[in-house]
Amino acid sequence: MPFCIDQFIIYCVVFSFYITANDISTGQLDLARKALGEHGEKISSGSSSSTVDWVEGDMMALDFPDASLDAVLGFYSVIHLPQEEQIALVQRIGRWLKPGTGLFLANFSGSEMKSAVAETWLDQEKGWMYWSGLGIAMTEYTLQGAGLKLETSKLEQDTVDGTHWVVASRPAAT
Repeated sequence: MPFCIDQFIIYCVVFSFYITANDISTGQLDLARKALGEHGEKISSGSSSSTVDWVEGDMMALDFPDASLDAVLGFYSVIHLPQEEQIALVQRIGRWLKPGTGLFLANFSGSEMKSAVAETWLDQEKGWMYWSGLGIAMTEYTLQGAGLKLETSKLEQDTVDGTHWVVASRPAAT
C-alpha cells in the first residue's frame, strides 16, 4: 500500500485540518518536522488556522475526547507495543473516532508474535527495538470488538511476517 505520509500531512495542513503527530523518539519527530518544513509549523491565514501538534512520548499516554477525531493513522507504530497494549489502544481509537465518518488506517504484523527484540537497531551500537503481533485474525477481531467496521484488510509480503494493512471505520450511531 504505497502511501506518502509527508504529502498527506501537507494536504491536511493546507486544508485546515488539525493534526497531532506522536512519536516516542525525538529523532523521528525532528525528521518529520524537517520533511514537512514550513507545513509542519502553525499556519494561520484569515479565518482558518492549521497546525501540527508535535507530541513526544508514549502513544499509550495519548488521550482524546470520545467521538472527537476524524481519522487516526498508525504507520509502523502500533507493532512496537506489547499485544495487550495494541488491543487497549485499538479500543481507545474506536472511542475517539467520530461515528459515521471516523477512519482508522494502520498496519499491523501479519503473524501472531508474542514479542521480538533487536538489541541493535539499524546496525547502531546502541538503541534496541521491540515488536509484537496479533496476527491477522486477532487484529480483525480486535477492530470489530472496538466497534469498528473493517473496510480493507490486505497482507503485503514485504517482511518475514508480512505487513497487515487495515482501514476501519466507526459506523454511525444507531
